[in-house]
Amino acid sequence: MDTMKTYRYAAIIIAVTVILLSAVSAAYAVEDDIFGLWQYREIVTREGQKTGEASVEEAQGVLLSDLEAMPLGLLGKVFGKLNYTAEFTREHRFALNIRVLGMRFSAQGDWSAQDGRMTLIYDEITGFESLWWLGGFAHLSHCDAEHTMIETVPYAEANDTLTFRSNGADLIFDRE
Repeated sequence: MDTMKTYRYAAIIIAVTVILLSAVSAAYAVEDDIFGLWQYREIVTREGQKTGEASVEEAQGVLLSDLEAMPLGLLGKVFGKLNYTAEFTREHRFALNIRVLGMRFSAQGDWSAQDGRMTLIYDEITGFESLWWLGGFAHLSHCDAEHTMIETVPYAEANDTLTFRSNGADLIFDRE
């Protein structure tokens, strides 16, 4: 009888271990799809919401979840070709780089992804002081390793397309 109980406990422990390992490997598999360089394609407004309508969580955004403070559509229309890349490394570092009309903007930091949401911890943001005339960028010039900024934004990755859901719009990148 004791041998039978031991086998049952062993079977339960093995089953739980297999389930936990598959859940962990599934989480890493989703994360693996994010690694690499992504090129900005477009902003697509979602029906029923206007850019600028944000939940409390989204309202605390920095760059990806705050399209009102980062008017990519306006920059592209006013200044011409917008070159915007996002890179995510296996060391969980990210770099956002924007070039338009000879101006360069960049942001770097650490990232993590869980349950369809990406959290970015910015520890360096540069170049945005040149957009003082647009307003809303003053807080970005105060970011450094000692004064980090954090944003969490919903995202989806499928078919070499990375989409950030932001203030009623989708910010779409293609794998480079």
